[in-house]
Amino acid sequence: MRAIWNFFLASCLALPQCILAQVHEQPPVHTFNSRVFGGQRTISIHLPSNYSEDSLARFPVIYLFDAQFEPYFTMVSSMVDYYGQTGFGTPVIVVGIHTEDRWSEFAPIPANEQHGQSEGSNKLHNSLAQEVFPFIDSTYRTTNFRIGVGHSLGGTFVVDEALQEPSLFPAIIAASPNLTFENDHILSVARQFYAQHPDARRFISIRGGTQGSPENLFTPTEERLDSLIKQLAPARTAWDFAVLRGKNHMATFVPAFDEGYLALSSLITLNDEQLLSFAADSTKDVMSQIRAFARNASELTGTKSEITASLLDNYGYTLFQYGKYTAARSIYEQALQLLGKDTLVESNNKLRQTIDEGIKRCTMYALSDQAEALAKGHRYKEAAELYKQAFAIDLIRVTHPIRIKAVPIFAQAGETDRAFEQLDLLAHRFILAGNEDFINDPLCAPLHEDKRWKTLMKDLENNWALYR
Repeated sequence: MRAIWNFFLASCLALPQCILAQVHEQPPVHTFNSRVFGGQRTISIHLPSNYSEDSLARFPVIYLFDAQFEPYFTMVSSMVDYYGQTGFGTPVIVVGIHTEDRWSEFAPIPANEQHGQSEGSNKLHNSLAQEVFPFIDSTYRTTNFRIGVGHSLGGTFVVDEALQEPSLFPAIIAASPNLTFENDHILSVARQFYAQHPDARRFISIRGGTQGSPENLFTPTEERLDSLIKQLAPARTAWDFAVLRGKNHMATFVPAFDEGYLALSSLITLNDEQLLSFAADSTKDVMSQIRAFARNASELTGTKSEITASLLDNYGYTLFQYGKYTAARSIYEQALQLLGKDTLVESNNKLRQTIDEGIKRCTMYALSDQAEALAKGHRYKEAAELYKQAFAIDLIRVTHPIRIKAVPIFAQAGETDRAFEQLDLLAHRFILAGNEDFINDPLCAPLHEDKRWKTLMKDLENNWALYR
């Protein structure tokens, strides 16, 4: 098997190695004297875009191998920033490990094999644990959660590390890893690992391709590992494997990282889609689901996922934006409880005001929804009563959508003064796009003969003109 692998190593990795030798380092970089390697080593560092926004925030770290190939490092850094800023990915620090001799640094050597003076991946393991991790953790605000990312031989290294205890990386993303070493020795490693550590918490994401000689050699072993893991069914391992049809060895990295990073993020950072699914589940309380998510994330990362009032304020606002007013209100109310009675901290007071406003707004919009449902059945008087309850709440900001809807319902319910009260507010307290909503609404016809109608329609028209 080694003879076959040496042939493919020489043929399929020659081009990338030539490319690697020609690239330039992307700053910021850190060069240090490695006692483990007996010479200088280099790492690249990328901080998430929100690193400087919160001086108390700490971040997981992605350790990306083969970062001497600059496109790897810039691509991963850009992707995590994109997903972090769009709310779909966990903000992370990216540390790129520059590799000098891929074969000797990445290749795992089974304990029962003798390979002359070669230490295989043990040397890289020791350098990371003794030199790189301490430097990164002492220099930047990191959590204890480390994610290994590698392609080809780099993928081999991170897969092997994930099946060790203790492990450098409880989470790994591997693209086209060569797992054929020593006649698929990785299968024995996996079987022994889970026999000894059935409760080990891991996230393992692997992707293989179908095109070209390396993938035709590597993917079958990846598939055998997939079958073994599914057979063993370790309860606390998040196993994520897929074959990328039509992808060759150099085309697997981008989708492998993209899919693996998003899958991992969905386990440790609650995104809008997941939050909406919690709100839609009528069998469970939304807060109980949020707490369960936080517990699972804490188990995976080894870092307590705190549910803060500020975080719940964000969740409440998200659900409000999607029209989930009841669920949003319950989250806002829990946020208030977390704040407690501490009114001495100015930031707490400001957050308390924001949460109070969120509760009021959710209550108003929920009443408006009920009123709309009644109005569709021409039950205008009952709908008008609900709008009266809504407007009895002391809140103006961002309430114009429901005030616009209330005007024709008040008109149909014979509540003319209340209709004009809302029109007056809309004309003088909000920026609106003119008066067409009212002029073209036949339900507002009862208001047309009132002398206030033309005046307020003119005011609404001028309102729009002022802000065009």
